Amino acid sequence: MHDFTHCLTAGNWIIELSPTTEYGYFENQKTGSGGGLWFTGNELYDYDGMFELPKLVADALQGAGYVVPREFLYMLDEEDFA
Repeated sequence: MHDFTHCLTAGNWIIELSPTTEYGYFENQKTGSGGGLWFTGNELYDYDGMFELPKLVADALQGAGYVVPREFLYMLDEEDFA
């Protein structure tokens, strides 16, 4: 069971994280689009649900101290469906 103890917001995106299970998810509160996030420690190693990880989500994760690998960065650069 996931214990979502970290909550981040970025634009219309909400990001819930469970450090103990190394899982999280992101969801756009306006459109309902989103996906899952998988971590090893504080490093993101996979995501699903969308073809590209939204820039606002990646920025919020990095701002909270998570490592987002280069291959996941900044594919979507518009307001990420804001």
